[in-house]
Order: sequence, then structure tokens, then C-alpha cells
Amino acid sequence: AVVSGTAQSQTVPAVEQSKPGLLRSTRSGREAGVDEWLPRPDTTTTPLSSIDLPSVHRVASTTGEAAATYPVSWNQEQLLNAHITDGVAAARHIQLVVWVAGQLSTDALRSAITALTHRHAILRTTYEQSDDGSFVQRVQSQATDDVLPREVSASSASDAEAVASAEASREFDLLSVGGSVMRSMLVRTEAKGDRDLLVISVHRVAMDGGSMALLLDELGALYQTEVEHESTPMLKELPFQYVDYAQWQHDALGSAALEAQRKYWQTALR
Repeated sequence: AVVSGTAQSQTVPAVEQSKPGLLRSTRSGREAGVDEWLPRPDTTTTPLSSIDLPSVHRVASTTGEAAATYPVSWNQEQLLNAHITDGVAAARHIQLVVWVAGQLSTDALRSAITALTHRHAILRTTYEQSDDGSFVQRVQSQATDDVLPREVSASSASDAEAVASAEASREFDLLSVGGSVMRSMLVRTEAKGDRDLLVISVHRVAMDGGSMALLLDELGALYQTEVEHESTPMLKELPFQYVDYAQWQHDALGSAALEAQRKYWQTALR
């Protein structure tokens, strides 16, 4: 299979197909812990080296059992503000386009995508704007139906790519009730010898370009678990979720240590 991009896409590693309908990344396969990619302030230089910042810890029920709301990260706040002021532009979401050769199991794909949204709470998180204009996020127990692949037909590979291009221009309505941050589509080609096209779109409020490679890796692993009927999950449970990092950001910002840093830089940059 070959991974290709659109105007809204990010480059991701090519994938190979070791078995019919199986997607497997050609990357090293090393599983990175969440603590490796959660952004943390650089505390190796003066004056940050003397700061005692709070640690990242679980703050939310990622199963959606609690109806509590949590703050969004600074980057999410910028994207949500742009969503309101500039409109729901396709340029703010990322599209992954994967050609799949061989027989792809729709049931296994649906189960794998569902498992992926259970693994990453941010893929089933909704966003709201409070009366004071600030944004909050709420982890739902399940993702919306949009995440499951909608099947369409195309007469040829070129027609399938045209369908994927049209999908890239579809908007995400983040702040509507039940607004989704992810959707998927499977384009079945009718011509003999052609392949199927898997299209996954994710809004940048939930994922950046570099994370799409991780998404593809994990989707392939979860799909393999489904088609081979394995009882033991191939992926370890994540110690943190993005909502935990967003809460950590706000805790750090409100700490006395960060206030001291603000005063330091105000003086240093005069």
C-alpha cells in the first residue's frame, strides 16, 4: 500500500502489506510512551532549571463516565478561536489517504477504529464555549458515528482520488452538539485489479501532523488484532491523555513558579 497526501495532508511513513488487507508501518515499531511526546518546558537552562513545575497526572475520567469539563490547551484555544473568527476551514484538518491492496475486512476496520477512539480520548472529546468566551473540553464515553468508515464506490482509482479530494474540503463543526473531530471513509473501487482507498480526516484541535504516523501504526496493530482474533491487545495502555496535559498547562501557568518566570522575562527583555 502507498500513503499519499492532499493539500491538507501531512507526510506519513509508507506502509507495506504483509497479509491481504493488513496495514503495517515500515517504521522501527518502537512504541513511544506518552511521556515522550507530551510537550514539557525546557528546564535545562537558566532560569527554568530552578523551577519546580507540577507533574502531569490523570485528572479526567477518560471513559466519559463523569460529565465534568476541563480546560483546553493553549494551542487548542487558538484553533478554537480561529474556528469562530475565520470559519471552519479545511486547512485546519489533516487527511490521511491510504491505498489498500487485498481484501479489507470492513467489520475489522470498524472495530479497530472504535478501539482507537477508546485508546485516545481526544478522538471522542467535544468542545464548548462558556458564557465568558473561554473554551472547555468534555470527554465522551463514545465517539460519534462519523469516525466509523462511510463506504462509497468509485469506478476507478482516479475517481477514488477525486472522492478523497472532495472529502478534504468538508468542514468540521467543532462547537455543535456532538461535534466530531475525526471522520473516516472507505472508497471501494469497482474496476478489476484496483485497490480500496481509506481516508481519515482529523481536525488539528485533536492531532498534529506528526501524530498521524502514530495513528497509522496503532490502527494497523488494532486491525491485525481483529483479523487474527487475538485476545491480548498489542498496545499498552497509555499513562496519560491529552486532557491531562491541558490541565497540567493551566496548573503550571497558575503556579507561583511561573509567575516568577513571567516577571524574570519581563525584566530580561526590556
